[in-house]
Amino acid sequence: EILRQGEKIFVCGTGPISGNIAEMTAFKLQEVGLTALPWSDNRPPETVTSICTPKDVILGLSHSGESIELGKILELVRTESVKSIVLTNYMASTAATYADVVLATAVREIGVYQTDLVPRFGLLFIIEVFLEALSSQKSRSLLGRSFFQEKDSARG
Repeated sequence: EILRQGEKIFVCGTGPISGNIAEMTAFKLQEVGLTALPWSDNRPPETVTSICTPKDVILGLSHSGESIELGKILELVRTESVKSIVLTNYMASTAATYADVVLATAVREIGVYQTDLVPRFGLLFIIEVFLEALSSQKSRSLLGRSFFQEKDSARG
């Protein structure tokens, strides 16, 4: 409901994986008719926080929840009453402490490296559920495609 009511949704992700997932998510949110803008860590946090209003939403994506840039964004917008949702693997993370809503994937990571894709499957699943819930087409998946189906169809 928070995403649906947001005037603008800033989808923030840092690092090589979460940054790309943030971009994909922003474009998918646009496909369901929402105003969504991606932000990645190659720009200062103030580029987002300076244009946020209390009608906007920050959707933060961080596997570790310890991204310095995302933490700074969440800290700054909290003082401006901007709603925030964080998707992370760790409830006790810095990002989670600043967010209004935290959705944790809780993927066990024994022997998994920071850049591995397996821990991100939980994150992608939550995003897919968001997109499905926001889609006006209840009888089929979002525009007939999911993140994974698009990748498969691109291969031929």
